[in-house]
Amino acid sequence: MTTILVIDDDALARQQLGELSGGPLDLQFLWASTGAEALELTLRRGPDLILLDAQIPDADWPDILRTLQKEARDIPIVLTTSRKSTGQAVQAFRAGACDYVSKPLGPSNLVETIRRAREEMKVRGERDRLSEQLMATTETLRRQQQELNAVHSIGRLTTSLLDLDVVLDRLTEIALHMTDAQESMLFLMDESEEMLQLRAGKNLGGKIGEGFELAIEGTAAGRAIRTARPVLVTGDQAHIAPGCAFEALLYVPLQAPDRVIGVLTLSSHRHEDIFSERDIFLLSTLVDYATIAIQNARLFENVAESKSLMDNVFSSVTSGVLTLERDNCISLINGAARRILQAADADVGERLAEACPTLDRELRPLVETTRRQGEPVGPLELDLLLPSGNVANLRMTLSPLRQGARSTDGVTIVLEDLTRQRKLESRFRLFQRYLSPTVIDRLPDDPQELSLGGVRRDIACLFADLRGFVDFSVRHPPERLMETLNEYLGLGAEAVLAEEGTLDKFVGDAVVAFFNAPLTQENYVLRAVRAAVTITEATKELHVRMSPEHRLQYGIGVSVGEAIVGNIGTSQRFDYTAIGPSVNMANRLQAAAKPGQILITPEVYRRASAHITARPLVLQGVTGPEGPIHAYELLTLS
Repeated sequence: MTTILVIDDDALARQQLGELSGGPLDLQFLWASTGAEALELTLRRGPDLILLDAQIPDADWPDILRTLQKEARDIPIVLTTSRKSTGQAVQAFRAGACDYVSKPLGPSNLVETIRRAREEMKVRGERDRLSEQLMATTETLRRQQQELNAVHSIGRLTTSLLDLDVVLDRLTEIALHMTDAQESMLFLMDESEEMLQLRAGKNLGGKIGEGFELAIEGTAAGRAIRTARPVLVTGDQAHIAPGCAFEALLYVPLQAPDRVIGVLTLSSHRHEDIFSERDIFLLSTLVDYATIAIQNARLFENVAESKSLMDNVFSSVTSGVLTLERDNCISLINGAARRILQAADADVGERLAEACPTLDRELRPLVETTRRQGEPVGPLELDLLLPSGNVANLRMTLSPLRQGARSTDGVTIVLEDLTRQRKLESRFRLFQRYLSPTVIDRLPDDPQELSLGGVRRDIACLFADLRGFVDFSVRHPPERLMETLNEYLGLGAEAVLAEEGTLDKFVGDAVVAFFNAPLTQENYVLRAVRAAVTITEATKELHVRMSPEHRLQYGIGVSVGEAIVGNIGTSQRFDYTAIGPSVNMANRLQAAAKPGQILITPEVYRRASAHITARPLVLQGVTGPEGPIHAYELLTLS
């Protein structure tokens, strides 16, 4: 049996449908005359189909439809009407109806309507299922991307060879983010290779302090070191020290080329199966990168004893690195430093003043300060004249060179070439002068994501056009014409941007802008009105310091309504703009406005009436599709 809820107070319609009860169609009807009654029956009886009449007196059928669709998404809703219209059909489908049919419904029409409704709901269900699958897949890809980014971050640490503690701290932090563990610890093997020393940890909460040591023999950590494979222990075996027990402990060995140098340890208090195979795989990859970073950092700490090995390591560093001895002789320089400084022939034993005179002059006071204070200097930026005559923008850090825990007279200089980055930043600042800030903020990181098309938005649109500019252009030379035009357009643009509007374009001597797109804004109608008033007031202030022959006035129009906002043009060149009747109306209003006058639509007045005073008027000689255009002249803004 198919149960149909009919929301209709038409007695004849009820009689016609009631005659179809039971019978060969096996139908059962429920009756409701109001939205509340329909909702109560829907929730209590769960009909198979809902027929909603569009002519219910004293009721708004779109509200009823949206309410039912929200509370019972799986029940198809069909709007029935005795007077079909395209607009009503569009409204019905937007509100969530799955069909739109004419009354009266005979047996064959009703059967067909039920069939279409079921088919539509089947399609909707499949769409929802596919959407859920897509969301789940997207979340999985997002998690995997996060994990890969974390591993890549540790990989980048191999180029930061200056501070072992930073490497270890970063490793324990990223390992926590990659898993659901509660604590992370990193142990390195001591010189005796019998004990593991705690070197870094996260979220330990004082349970395990600095200097804690873990035996290798007879422990799960020792098994991970001995087998060079991750070891997971749970239950009673998951403990490190007395009073420090967990539900699960995972030991991941740090495998150097010739031996294991330590273990990364993750713990959980919650449940035993917290670590998945993927967690173990990613952590194993992570510690491979980390092992390289740790080894390189150790090599840097022992630079005086391992020069040959350090030369090989530094050759792979993208930042320029050079070390200076007491008399500013170069004791170490990598290929990146030679490239950045354009000093291809610079070599160990050569004085910095001979290898790179300009750098020596700039850094000599800083080198002496670093030696004297025994503390790092920087990072600082420096514009350095190169042998080629070009200027390089450099960021550098100077650090005292240490032999173990003892400072020496050596100084390490790390250079980063920012020249290309600064050029890009300069071009971006120039680019900002051509586009509205809101449009720049909307640009995606990947240019491939830019595409033509738009979205329907309710926007406030502003057109401001200079009156008498054509005559003005005839009477003045082009240079003066351009200077004056820029002054007027400049104050118009500043007024729009001050209200966080989108500056669409300059059309000759006109400023075009809109509000509430691409970003949603509160009080966007009032923002447009305030911008219009600011333009008028700024024009008056400009006239105070301007000769009478150069004084021009804006005519301004402001409208509000739906428009299509987006990228319009071709795949090679397009603009972010708005099109639609409301945009055209703002243009027509400004065309009708007198110098210094602001005309707004009745809808703008209605939405901003609490903040403005205005007088109604009918535009003379201007008509629209429905006859004369009614507008308001803005008088004051509170």
